[in-house]
Amino acid sequence: VSQALGIAVGDTLEWSSAWKRFQPVLELLEETPGIAEARVQPICCWEGKISLFVGVREEGAGSFAYRPVPDSAIALPQEISQAYRGYEAATGEAILKGDSGVDHSQGHMLSANPEARAFEERFVVFAEKHQEELRQVLRHATDAEQRQIATWVIAYADDKRAIVDDLLYATRDPDTTVRNNAMRALALIVEYAQDRPDFGQISPAPLIDMLNSTIWTDRNKATML
Repeated sequence: VSQALGIAVGDTLEWSSAWKRFQPVLELLEETPGIAEARVQPICCWEGKISLFVGVREEGAGSFAYRPVPDSAIALPQEISQAYRGYEAATGEAILKGDSGVDHSQGHMLSANPEARAFEERFVVFAEKHQEELRQVLRHATDAEQRQIATWVIAYADDKRAIVDDLLYATRDPDTTVRNNAMRALALIVEYAQDRPDFGQISPAPLIDMLNSTIWTDRNKATML
């Protein structure tokens, strides 16, 4: 693998050209004897530096399979989609300002930044009023962004136990961001459930399977959770 990559620890890696540089490397990796599948992903940042994740599945090893892309044209109400996009922008600005504090005590993310917090408080309302619509879009919408939004917003439902199965379902979504959103939400729910012994157990099986993924965010979040 090291020879196929053609790089060593300490080499210079420019973020802007990293993806283009390593696309041909994938072909070399997958032609390497014993390797069935490979992914390369630059990651920012580790101790102020870019690191490189190389996901490899050896021949005969376990694999992580995704569901096929759903085939329904259903979509969320416009106010939910617009709020999510506004939230992403507000959160990005807050992070750039160093204003990234969050409260997890309710089992979902509530930001210290007032602009982001205002959107999150709307998500709480959406999750109660539109829970079934969110569930249907999460599971059946063809549009990946719609599934991303549904997975994020449904996590703000008051009854966390009621949405665990939906989030576990989303961990097999064909879209990386949907899976990432689901894992983040589940992590906060697990934290929330620690002091609530009547909450019940959450099956770890999908997360264990995800450790066989060649994608960084899958392994990163599954390991964390």
